[in-house]
Amino acid sequence: MTTGTITGLVQDAQGGVLPGVTVTAVHLPTGTSYEGVTQGDGHYTLLNVRVGGPYQLTATLSGFRNAVIGDLNVRLGESTDVPVKSTGPRARAVCGPCGAPAPRCAATSDRPMAMTAAITAAHTHAACA
Repeated sequence: MTTGTITGLVQDAQGGVLPGVTVTAVHLPTGTSYEGVTQGDGHYTLLNVRVGGPYQLTATLSGFRNAVIGDLNVRLGESTDVPVKSTGPRARAVCGPCGAPAPRCAATSDRPMAMTAAITAAHTHAACA
């Protein structure tokens, strides 16, 4: 055996488990990347990970801020437990008049409507009516 394993549990700020989170560990000296997804119980396992380090682990889930943990080391034949706690939801663009989440608008390509003043003034979004 010439590898190790990285495992852990991903939870939100209140302690609830987060399934479907993409967990990526990058071996910084070589740039080698290992990726997995949390199961329904919030656990993930990255198998056959290069021994040593340092690693940087990133957990990503749409709607949440990325969690980044650095300076991880993996030992030969061992499982390194790296629990991840989300710091909360990602900030979202909102409609200025009503505070509702801003929809995406074809007139602004991929930018939220509230981010483009001229377009925002010209459109009425359904939540404002």
